[in-house]
Amino acid sequence: MIIYKVIIDIEKKIEHEWLSWIEKDHIPEIMALNIFNKSKIFNILKSGENYFSSYCIEYHCTSIEKYNEYKDKYSKGLQNKHLEKFKGKFTSKRLILSIKNEF
Repeated sequence: MIIYKVIIDIEKKIEHEWLSWIEKDHIPEIMALNIFNKSKIFNILKSGENYFSSYCIEYHCTSIEKYNEYKDKYSKGLQNKHLEKFKGKFTSKRLILSIKNEF
């Protein structure tokens, strides 16, 4: 199992617009590729942040080959859509995880 995580810090003043777009447009577009079999969105709870809200989006797929298909064929275009819509209003980082064990 491979998990692709995207961590986003988004300006609070556009958080509702961003979250609506992510949930109604962006994630469904990614899931329609039939590469990932599950996605989750988390609100990262932290204190002391006045200007940004933080989210983590997980996409689960069955193999690194499936993730590489996403990365090679689709990620750039989808990331550019996000960048064009919310340029200068967010920061992001990405992680690729492989589950080694569950308890």
